[in-house]
Amino acid sequence: MAVQELESKWREFDARLGAFNDKIEDQKKRLRDEIDKRGQSLGLELEKMYDRWKEKKPKERNQLTYQEAEETSAVMKDMQTQWKELEAKIEKLYDDARHFDKTPPKFQYYELMKDELNEAEQTWGLFDKFKEELAEIVKEEWLTYRKKGYYAFQDFFIKQFEVLKQKEKNVVVRFLLQQIEQFKLAWPILKLCTGESFEKEHWRRLFNILKIGKEVTIDNMKFQHLIDAIPVMIKKGKEIKELSDKAQGEVTIREAINELRVWCENTEFLLTEHDSNGRQTPLIKEWKEVIT
Repeated sequence: MAVQELESKWREFDARLGAFNDKIEDQKKRLRDEIDKRGQSLGLELEKMYDRWKEKKPKERNQLTYQEAEETSAVMKDMQTQWKELEAKIEKLYDDARHFDKTPPKFQYYELMKDELNEAEQTWGLFDKFKEELAEIVKEEWLTYRKKGYYAFQDFFIKQFEVLKQKEKNVVVRFLLQQIEQFKLAWPILKLCTGESFEKEHWRRLFNILKIGKEVTIDNMKFQHLIDAIPVMIKKGKEIKELSDKAQGEVTIREAINELRVWCENTEFLLTEHDSNGRQTPLIKEWKEVIT
């Protein structure tokens, strides 16, 4: 190959390489500009989310109801889902900026929201875990679960108390400790609700005392029905104890009557005639042995 031809091909290659490099630089510039545009767009999206967060984040309060706790927990889960999607976009933008040697954009509310949402997730995660573990216990049918469930319930609230007493006493922890205190008060009354000596009328009376709906029967009753009735149960503890005592008393009477019936059916009496002024009166021999 002639030198002139080789030089020509080299100049052509060099020109093409230069054009290729120019194209790469143009693409880099376009991608850098795209990063800037994505940053502006994500900045606006973050501001909007921060406004929603300020509106929806839990307000400082001294007390919660269970319904309020459930509603707030649902809001927190929704906000966490939205945040994780936005956070993934921002982290991808940071990676792309570093890849193209650009200074990553700074977002005004990013670190603040990240910290606040992480704190909320940890706080309300305690409620979610409490609720999930309790749900596993109370979903069971009471008639078949009452012996094991009674003690499983105690194990649950003791374990939860040991965990929560070490936590900062924020509104969620205070609420859960209040729930556990209610469980402790109700626990001895729950034992009376096992109903091992109950007949149908006793169950009906118990349901009336606890204001459990008429659609609930002993056959479809769940542990959940008793847990939901705990506030009433604590107030009506004396009535429930009287009902339990009455049912147990009736069992004792029935057992005594059955024992007497069996005794009568299986006991033979030896009689002797006793003469008193010409009047014959049959007497049971060895009466002391018979009645002992």
